[in-house]
Amino acid sequence: MKYGNSRQKQFYYDTQLIENVDTFKYLGHVLTNKRNMHVKMTDYLVTQAQKALFALQSDTKQALGYITPKLALKMFDTYILPVLEYNYEIWSSHKPVNNLEKVQLGYLKNMLGVRRQTSSQAVYSETGRFPLHVRQKFRIINYWIKLEKQPANNILKKCLNEQKEINTSGNNAWVAKIIHILNEQYPQRDHLRLANNELESIIKTFKSKIYDKCPDTILAEINDSTLQPKLRTYKLFKTDYRLEPYLLLNLSRKMYNNIARFRVSSHNLRIETGRHENPILPAAERLCLKCSMHEIEDEKHCLIVCPHNKLSREELLKVANDYIDNFEQLNSEDRFKTIMKSKEPELLKSLGKFLVNVDA
Repeated sequence: MKYGNSRQKQFYYDTQLIENVDTFKYLGHVLTNKRNMHVKMTDYLVTQAQKALFALQSDTKQALGYITPKLALKMFDTYILPVLEYNYEIWSSHKPVNNLEKVQLGYLKNMLGVRRQTSSQAVYSETGRFPLHVRQKFRIINYWIKLEKQPANNILKKCLNEQKEINTSGNNAWVAKIIHILNEQYPQRDHLRLANNELESIIKTFKSKIYDKCPDTILAEINDSTLQPKLRTYKLFKTDYRLEPYLLLNLSRKMYNNIARFRVSSHNLRIETGRHENPILPAAERLCLKCSMHEIEDEKHCLIVCPHNKLSREELLKVANDYIDNFEQLNSEDRFKTIMKSKEPELLKSLGKFLVNVDA
């Protein structure tokens, strides 16, 4: 495989002609003769991850049947994530890699039982997960610091120093990615000439910087109705970034799927289905067809107001009254928000039963 404008067209080993190729895989890393030699690596990893995912889902379905969300996440981190992040320190980009991100999002959406069009921000927030590029930024910085701390005669340290010289001369180099990532958190510093104590400081603070910033960014997007109009209800009760407690309970798959769908507006209420009609039904006209109240069939109407759901609602309201102070004195909107914010297992189970019964 030749790089650049080599004058020699053919190469031989002894008398045997060596085939010219555009792509070559070495130790699981796909290289090309393009300007970006790693350009095909992400497509290759996506293919390998999908194969691993198919095998995992096939094996678990036969051996285990239903698996809990907690176990599903553990299995993803054990079997799929290492494939997606293979050799990331070398081929990485400082920007999100969409085709890799889609693999994680697809897995999470399938686990929650929500539609493919469901907001990615809501899915990350509901599961307490982070976009892959956040993890990958930490990994590449951690790897760079390990190289920096190697002795001068170490071959990898020599390669790093070569990279610095290439970058200084104005040419594209691997360390340019390091500089870009560090500039986001530590601007106006000469990152390639840091003393050991400064490297130690970065090790201690970098991970917390990027992991603390990400939830704030995602929650801010959730609360921005211009960016996320479908999350108009979700933002009323989603105030913290964590794996939601209902996903850790011993619920049936249908129950936690219904809760997830209801929370992130991936349900069958008319406030959501009206947007899929042709022509699109204005939000104010997406009225409930199950009762005569002439109200929009949204989450609050379904959970608290609609007479059609009165019998199904009785147990839920009883449990809510047991666990929420002054519940009976609250207005309908506050009743809705307090139920949806609750982390109480018994109330979450009652919510799941209610949503299964009304088939929201």
